[in-house]
Amino acid sequence: MTSPARFPSRLRVRTQESMALHTSFGVGGPADYWVEVRSLDALRLALESADHLKVPRTIMGHGTNALVADAGVEGLVIYNRCMDFEPSRTSGLVRVGSGHSMARLAGRCARLGLGGLSFAIGVPGTVGGAVFGNAGAFGSDVAAVLKSALVWRRGHEREMAAHEFGFAYRHSNLQGDATDPAVLAASFRVQRSDPAALRTELLALARRRRATQPQGQNAGSFFMNPDGDYAGRLIEA
Repeated sequence: MTSPARFPSRLRVRTQESMALHTSFGVGGPADYWVEVRSLDALRLALESADHLKVPRTIMGHGTNALVADAGVEGLVIYNRCMDFEPSRTSGLVRVGSGHSMARLAGRCARLGLGGLSFAIGVPGTVGGAVFGNAGAFGSDVAAVLKSALVWRRGHEREMAAHEFGFAYRHSNLQGDATDPAVLAASFRVQRSDPAALRTELLALARRRRATQPQGQNAGSFFMNPDGDYAGRLIEA
């Protein structure tokens, strides 16, 4: 196993970090290596280092709906806390780091009177995972609001327009990509709206979420709905 000393010292890589501490299910064995990154530069450095050392890497957001085996995770787990937030009323866009919470993004935009992302209050994960899997809730999804995203592939990064992701229901073409891509940041389209009206909308959506989803540790919306039906109905039938 690669010595943690071979990683750049500024990354502060730890060994044998329990994944049970970082997943919503509260289970999971240790990661060989674990690092928390809070800036885009640190995220790039972690990706570069893992690729250079030929160490498998896994990027982790909030650890929601992530079921980690008791055997743990091979290689480097990158705990992504890149939460840059750059709203622009003039351009109609908000630029967000891939480690930013989707639910918090909805709240921050609402307070600034920027509409279009209220559905994100029902998405438990982070921006990177949401783009990767075209996450959605309450009748909308990432595909409906994404302008572009900065994607890392084997030492190179490129701003990809939304249409390049091949979005479908809970799917993007990043999934199954042999180059092991990583989302670094994303730009979402927003519209000027009344902050009070947006706050009312978020409260209503949050109440709806609590009324239809079990509380505490659970799989939530872990399962994809088949065409014309709901996973919950099939599970309980």
